[in-house]
This record gives sequence, structure tokens and C-alpha cells, in this order.
Amino acid sequence: MRKISVLSSSVVVIVLGLCMSACISSYKFSHTEEKDFQVPAAGIATVDAQATNGNIDVIASDTQEIKVHVVKVVRALTQEKADEYGPQVVVHVEAQGDTLKIFCEEPKGIKQIEVDVAYAITCPPAVAIHLLTTNGSANVVGMEQSVSAQSTNGNIDLQRCKGAVNLRTTNGNISAKMTALEKEADCLTTNGDVQVEVETGAAPIRALSTNGSVTIVLPPDFSGQLDAVTTNGSVSSEFEVTTEKRSDTCLRGSVGQGGDVNVKAITTNGNVTIRKRVPGV
Repeated sequence: MRKISVLSSSVVVIVLGLCMSACISSYKFSHTEEKDFQVPAAGIATVDAQATNGNIDVIASDTQEIKVHVVKVVRALTQEKADEYGPQVVVHVEAQGDTLKIFCEEPKGIKQIEVDVAYAITCPPAVAIHLLTTNGSANVVGMEQSVSAQSTNGNIDLQRCKGAVNLRTTNGNISAKMTALEKEADCLTTNGDVQVEVETGAAPIRALSTNGSVTIVLPPDFSGQLDAVTTNGSVSSEFEVTTEKRSDTCLRGSVGQGGDVNVKAITTNGNVTIRKRVPGV
């Protein structure tokens, strides 16, 4: 295991938000700490970041280091307790083989505290990303390798990414705007909207919701198979579809020259919209 150095000065590259900040809490007193870590990017293939309560933000940068800015907030019923337990919540940034692990260790057996920890990460674009949070959002910008992000209560947002995408949340929206779709995009939420937008490329897309609308924006020259279905809502497409099945709630068939690229857009309660991307927009 390589030793990670802690930066003496704070370098904040992403505006952090703590997902619990909007919640009304009985824990009125808080202890806040901010800390920066850095590790050489050489030899790191994957960044794996895990949080319980807090957002995780990742942005690609032309850098030879991976930087992690941490905001830690511990709330308690008294200021004395908040200050006592604050230092006991420890964030680890550790290189394990070719994976950089980022996680938080909370004191065991201590009740009547709340812990929020948020990460802002900058790293080279050629690093794979794996994010896991329970109560918080995941935001990723500019990555070229695979991105996996999962939350229970929070939105997931990707901008200008290229690699394989696997996004999951239960209560939140998913937005994946891909510079190039080179590998499969898999996006699933239960209560929220899903939007997938592709500038160039063609690869399988699966966009699913239970209670929310699904929108997929594809290059105007897209060719493949479309399967767009809703139970309580409507289906519309800006592409001409050689239909196998068409109704107000189902559109299934071939687009363009057809082929093996499958696009699935399915919801139970919501509309499904398939659009052509307008270049330059």
C-alpha cells in the first residue's frame, strides 16, 4: 500500500454540496473539517469512492496527480459532542494495487450523531470511476473510461463522458450526456427521470424508470433497433421507425439501416421521448 500525502493548502476544484444540508435536523451543533489529499496518478487505473451521506463529484483534468478534497461535517446535540466525535470520523485515501480507494470510517457504538462527508475528485480522464453513496448525488465530468455510479437518494449526472456507463439510483434523476457512446450505457432509477444524450457513436442503451419520464437523444444518423414502452404515458420519436409494433404506449422497430445496436427506453408512469440531436446544441 502506498502512502498518500496530505496537502497543506486547500485546492477546491468543484463546488461541493452536502446532500443533507437541506434537511431539518435535531442535531443543531456541528463540527466541520476540510482536508486535501493527493496521490500520483501513475499506476492508478480506477478510482473507487464510497460515502454514506454526501455528494461525490469527479472532474477530469490534464494532471499527473489525483486530488481529493474532503468536506466532513459531524452533527450532535451539543457542540462539545460534535467537537469530540468530529476527529473520530476518519477519511481514508489509499492506493491498493491499481485502485485508489476513498472511504470514510465512522466511530462504532456512538449514537446521536450525524455524519456527512463529501468528496471532490480531480483525476486524468483515462481513469475508470466507481462511485457509491447512499444519501447524496454523484456528478462526473469529462471521463473517457467506464463510469459506474450508484445512489439510493440522490441524482446522478454525467457530462462529456465516453466510456461504458452503469448508473443506478432509487430516488433521483439520471442524466448522461455522452461526447461519444463507445460502449453500453445502462441507466436505471425507480422514482425519477432518465435522460441519455449522445453526440456521436452507437452502442446499446438501456434507460429505465418506474415513476418518471425517459428521454433519449441520438445522433441524426443513428441506425439500430428501438424498443420504447410505457404503461401510463405516451411514446414519441423524431426518427422514422420501421415498426414491428406501434401504439400510443409502445414503439418497437428498426431505425435507419437497422442493425444490432439496441436502444431500450422503458417506464411505467411517464412519457418516453426519442429525439434527434441537433449538432452544435
